[in-house]
Amino acid sequence: MIKISLLLLFIFIGILVNGQDMLIEQIAGKKIIRKAFNDDKELISRQVFIVGELQTNDKVLTVDIEVNLFDEENTLDEKYFTQYTCNPDKSDVILAVFPFARNRNAEYMIETTSTRFKKLYDFNSEDKTLNDLSISMSIESGVLSFFGSTNILTFTNRILIKNEDGFKLKSTLTIEAYLWGVKVKTKTFQLIENFDHNRILNSQLFRTENEGYFMVHYP
Repeated sequence: MIKISLLLLFIFIGILVNGQDMLIEQIAGKKIIRKAFNDDKELISRQVFIVGELQTNDKVLTVDIEVNLFDEENTLDEKYFTQYTCNPDKSDVILAVFPFARNRNAEYMIETTSTRFKKLYDFNSEDKTLNDLSISMSIESGVLSFFGSTNILTFTNRILIKNEDGFKLKSTLTIEAYLWGVKVKTKTFQLIENFDHNRILNSQLFRTENEGYFMVHYP
């Protein structure tokens, strides 16, 4: 559960949107906190992600992230770095994959596979539902990575609810892990994301049946 949830967090760091929506600059140079709980709501782990400054050119956008892993007693257990790369006009995708990457000192290439993809959080206040979305993440390098490994994330049943604090987006997230083209693992989450009135992402909650849940808070 901890490894999968870390992979989720790394996936979502890259889905920051531009224009009138959330800017990817929202997380650049900042600290993001993720906490995992068991079914009894007891804290079992905490992760602190320190996001570096964005590096861009006309071909790719990259961001380095420092990962600090703490145990249930809040003792630092491990620290490492990882890097994400994507096309600049698809920079909002990085946030979608951030919570799921777990390989130490690895480089991840993020791509969209949905033909209707615009932005992960492309909505307005009148919307009730959002289109399904698929995202592909491949591991380009890293000590613990495997050549040919790919993760497919599919967002379905996306329901948007407007409330007094802003917006709540509910969806089903399915992660399929492939190695050399063969599916090796599938994981399903019920996902709740909270936004303010300016559609800035404030928090995410990932829940799996009988395996607890984890929460991510953005500054």
